[in-house]
Amino acid sequence: MRKRLAALVCMLLTGLLIWRMPEALSQYPVNRDGTIRQRGWQGVLRVWVCQDWSSSAMGWITKQAAAFEKSHKGVRVSVRRVPKGAWLAEDAVLPDVIIFSPGMVDEPRGLLARFGQPEGFIREAARSGEWAGEQYALPLALGGYVALANNALWPEGSPLAEPAPAGKRTRYAIHAPGGGALAALTGWEAGLIAARSLERPEGFGEASPDAAYSAFVGGNVAALVCSLDQARRFGALVSAGRGFDYRIETPMSGFCDQVLLIGKAEGGDDRKRGDMAVAFIHAVTGKDAQDTLLDAGLIPALAGADKAGSATPALQALQERYQEGLAAPNAFGWSAVKSDFFGRALYAALNDASGFRDAIEQVR
Repeated sequence: MRKRLAALVCMLLTGLLIWRMPEALSQYPVNRDGTIRQRGWQGVLRVWVCQDWSSSAMGWITKQAAAFEKSHKGVRVSVRRVPKGAWLAEDAVLPDVIIFSPGMVDEPRGLLARFGQPEGFIREAARSGEWAGEQYALPLALGGYVALANNALWPEGSPLAEPAPAGKRTRYAIHAPGGGALAALTGWEAGLIAARSLERPEGFGEASPDAAYSAFVGGNVAALVCSLDQARRFGALVSAGRGFDYRIETPMSGFCDQVLLIGKAEGGDDRKRGDMAVAFIHAVTGKDAQDTLLDAGLIPALAGADKAGSATPALQALQERYQEGLAAPNAFGWSAVKSDFFGRALYAALNDASGFRDAIEQVR
């Protein structure tokens, strides 16, 4: 009896050993051929986010970081929002990865490592991450500009006209804030005609995006040229029962300064840490991650990513336009030229847009 019990215990132990053998081998430091088994890097990967145009980007990045942690045992991705120039502070512990928008990084050399020739991206989006002939950042996502239309003040199918006053309150046909919306407006014929021929609200082309948006929400303008992000915000307002009947017009110019880029921090003696940073960059710019951007109201920078459908017509229209007609500023030179560029955009919108394409070419 004792021998049978001992034999049964041995069989159970043998079975347990066979079952756990793959896990045990994965932890053993020597391969069967005698070479040393290389374990993957483990630790905290620091990702800094420095961007000023998307309200949904941070949530999307955080979700991608969690997915990366799941597939890389022992790696924790720390995502932190930082102001422009945070990496220049004397006591700064530099990140491994920097996600940023145009104008946030003025000089990539010494801060970002160079990439090889990027493949698979929308070419113009990739061009935004070049500097002095070298690729210092890859495109991650795009936003864009549309026109919100108040259906009560501008019925679909009718020309854009000056609405009747509401009591003592004057209402206007069109409003656009200062910034990239002006450059987008130069490609919208109906908007240009209204801006040049009808009375304009105070601050047209110079107001902040929030101020112009408030004028539209308050029912003071029939059409607002705004960011895709603001259009999503108004859609949420309508869904909550606090908006009004509206539609989105999308025949904009194709200019887009709303780009997210991603780069690997230069330097560091830990090669494995650097390799993990590159792995993270490849993950978030890969198809699986890019296909989830539309759900966040962002447009993929990867040319082969999933296409938006008819359920999201604004995303669909912009994504189709960007495949061939995107015009994005150079991310690293943008802060030095954007003020002058927006001045030229305002002049083009109100006077003559025929030569504005040259201004766009100069900031690319």
